[in-house]
Amino acid sequence: MVKRIIENKKYTGTSDYPQIIDNAIFDAVRAIADERYDRMNTADDETKLLRGMIKGRRPRISTEKIRTAIVQIINSLISDPTLAAPKGNYEYTPYRETIAADDKIRTLMQDPDADTEQLEKLIFEAASLRYNDCPYDNRDKTIPMIDMLTKHEPTAELDIELVKSVVKHIFIDNGVISAELVNGVIIPSQGE
Repeated sequence: MVKRIIENKKYTGTSDYPQIIDNAIFDAVRAIADERYDRMNTADDETKLLRGMIKGRRPRISTEKIRTAIVQIINSLISDPTLAAPKGNYEYTPYRETIAADDKIRTLMQDPDADTEQLEKLIFEAASLRYNDCPYDNRDKTIPMIDMLTKHEPTAELDIELVKSVVKHIFIDNGVISAELVNGVIIPSQGE
């Protein structure tokens, strides 16, 4: 609540609001926010790529730690490309987004006044999410990916093009960074 107050110009005594903060504090907060915004928008392509791949909750973790974990995962795949092959366990496990959509559908279905068009739209969206969550043997993606990995040498630097070709999502859970490959296989980092 304090953050919202010190970031809102109206609390400097404009409009019908009494002055709660002075202009110097407001200007200092605005400068900090602008600096953070500039840093976020001037992030390099590598940082934007890695941050954009994070799926689910986005805990505060340094981009360098994510970069290091992804390099480690890519190097482990280069060393043993068979790690990228699906293991044959095709058990359905829904992602958080799917579970949330299903919960919302159940809630709306219990409401006799629910908007049927909204409910129908949500049902189609949930079906699409369920389909995307379905595991399957992605040979059309696995074979080219393994072929690509066998042609690479381990590296200390992040190869953005290789990451784009191999990694679909990044998950961060209790400090453990994992990569979901384009074929659905999940590889955890061996780091902390």
